[in-house]
Amino acid sequence: MDWKQEYAKKLVTADEAAKVVKSGNWIEYAFGVSGSDAFDKALAKRKDELEDVKIRCDIGAYPHYSMEASNEIFTWNSWHVAGHDKTWINKGLYYTPMKFHELPMMTAKDCVPNNVFVVQVSAMDKHGYFSWGVGAPSAMAAFENAQIRILEVNPKMPRVLGGGQECIHISQVDYVIDVDNDLPTIPDNPTNETDTKMIYSDTAKSGLEQIGSHSVDAIIVSEQLSDSSGKGFIESVTQVNPFIASALVSGLDKDDFHEATEGLGVLMQLPENPGAEDAKQFLEKLREIERIMS
Repeated sequence: MDWKQEYAKKLVTADEAAKVVKSGNWIEYAFGVSGSDAFDKALAKRKDELEDVKIRCDIGAYPHYSMEASNEIFTWNSWHVAGHDKTWINKGLYYTPMKFHELPMMTAKDCVPNNVFVVQVSAMDKHGYFSWGVGAPSAMAAFENAQIRILEVNPKMPRVLGGGQECIHISQVDYVIDVDNDLPTIPDNPTNETDTKMIYSDTAKSGLEQIGSHSVDAIIVSEQLSDSSGKGFIESVTQVNPFIASALVSGLDKDDFHEATEGLGVLMQLPENPGAEDAKQFLEKLREIERIMS
């Protein structure tokens, strides 16, 4: 089958896609930069036609256009308050506590089903598949929990490989919207003298540091640890790549892998358009790694 023909049949504008939303609906946007940009802009235009529309999202990476249009018509429910969410925390945005690893389960079992799910994905491959890109953590659960499934297809979204729930097929979606917006990135955070003085300068060799994506974390990585080796890191956002390249972060001192992260990308990589045999080999490799680590 020519999947491009099916793509063409399901291709609509953002304004056309937003017309599926009804008063009282629940809408789920995908995680972070995989969330909606074009659809939410179009939804904002319908503020005079709708009532009580509820939106769920984990980290609002894009401006909340619908909330800007009316924070009475639209309410936002955030799984993790960050990015643009912080602007709205006292103006109609609600926080829903969760543990990140439980998000797919909560999305599938503990939430009011989504009337509409919107996600930015990579371009379609020759087999008709789109990659969730960087929005894979809970995308499949939200997708399966939705009545209407809408893709914002963005050629700038990276294609992220995996072994089972990292992609979706054109035959499984209701509408596609062609978009070309830039993906938000975390800027370099400037440091200052006050922040620097707050950091304990005498970090021990082979110590463990937990770092995030803020200015204090940048100081720890760039200034305090550059002259030491054997450091251990717990990261929410990767900042230590230069130190891996220079062998300051090497893994040589790590002797307890009981709860180590499975770096599957280092051990095995699927081809761009994997077939059934490729997926089978990947799953076998995954099971082997799980046996070793358990």
